[in-house]
Amino acid sequence: IAEQIERLHAAADEFFSINFKLGTAPMRSAVLPPGAIPARLATIPDGADIWLGVNPVAGPARIDQDRGTAADVTRLAALYCDLDVKDGACADLGVAEQICDDLCDILGESPGFIIYSGHGLQPYWIVDPADHSLGNAEQAALLRRWGALVKLVAKTRGASADSVFDLSRILRAAGTTNYKEVEPVPVTGVDGAGGPMSYVQIDERLCEAGHYADTAEAEDAVEVSDPTGWQFADKPHCEYALNLVEEWKTDHPDEGRHYWFLGQNIRWECLRRKGCLTREQYQHGQNIIEQRFRQMRAEGIGEGRS
Repeated sequence: IAEQIERLHAAADEFFSINFKLGTAPMRSAVLPPGAIPARLATIPDGADIWLGVNPVAGPARIDQDRGTAADVTRLAALYCDLDVKDGACADLGVAEQICDDLCDILGESPGFIIYSGHGLQPYWIVDPADHSLGNAEQAALLRRWGALVKLVAKTRGASADSVFDLSRILRAAGTTNYKEVEPVPVTGVDGAGGPMSYVQIDERLCEAGHYADTAEAEDAVEVSDPTGWQFADKPHCEYALNLVEEWKTDHPDEGRHYWFLGQNIRWECLRRKGCLTREQYQHGQNIIEQRFRQMRAEGIGEGRS
């Protein structure tokens, strides 16, 4: 658990919740600085399931009181997901790992830490602790967008992911035991190779995947952009768009060509919305996406729709 906390870049003056449940008894929580958590673990009775808060919460330190709500979270320490292996979720651990790999491809980053919960996978993608550009409500909105993406990716793998995308979420603590089923199983943690991501990086990756900023709560209104008002550029000027078209010609997704087709069209429409494309560029890009999709279907590249 010390390594798990370290990978969340916990500062000495921050507070994390440590939570346990013994059998049918109510859950008990403590909010402590990172250095005090190992000593707290030593007081938890054998046979208890133990969870650690993903994100730090406001102090003061306290035992057997509230663990903090979303409003008490002081920063978003990580993006995460809970990929259970069970009926109605992931068929096996291999499916959970495939979903994790898909999310890595979308983010362009590996997890910084992975929990093997005993009945599934809980990967953490670390958020840069030095990035203070978003407030609590904006962090919550970013996490909801991430959750929508996780659910979509899981669906493309014929699976589903738990709805655990709230700021005050607790997940399994590494080095403990999962007593959820009849046979207890160890909860292990694996240090990942992924580095911290800034909010800007995360936002860009989510937008590229079609999951845009949620302005409904932040601005108390939903703004819908009317495509009839979008303007084409006078001349090609976006190097990213030019490179993207060239990449499409040889793109070779291992799975999900329909997901690829949808994602690239969304990305292309985003560039059009931003005025990055000429009319000719826009039509050419659409043609290339369609041509490559037809090639994939003819050559059996990527899974089709079930």
